[in-house]
Amino acid sequence: MKVSFKPGVFPAELQKLENKIRSGDFTVEEVKECQKMQWDFAKNLLQVPLEESFNVEVLENFTWEPDPYIHYGKRGDIINKNIK
Repeated sequence: MKVSFKPGVFPAELQKLENKIRSGDFTVEEVKECQKMQWDFAKNLLQVPLEESFNVEVLENFTWEPDPYIHYGKRGDIINKNIK
C-alpha cells in the first residue's frame, strides 16, 4: 500500500519553514516556530477523519525489500547501559 497526504492537507507555511531549516540557513526562533507548527499540525490531524486527510493506494505485485545498511556498529544510545 502507498499512503500519502491529500493535496492541501500539509500546511504550505510549514513546508516552507521546514525547507528553510533543511537548507541550513535558519535561526533558533525559526526552529522553535517550526516545532510548534509541527505539533499543531499533528494534533489537528488526529481530530480529522483519516479519509479526509490521506490517500491510500493498493500497489499490485509490490514486494518490500529492506534497504541495505552497511554501517552496522555499536548503538550509541545503549552503549553505556550496563555501566554502574
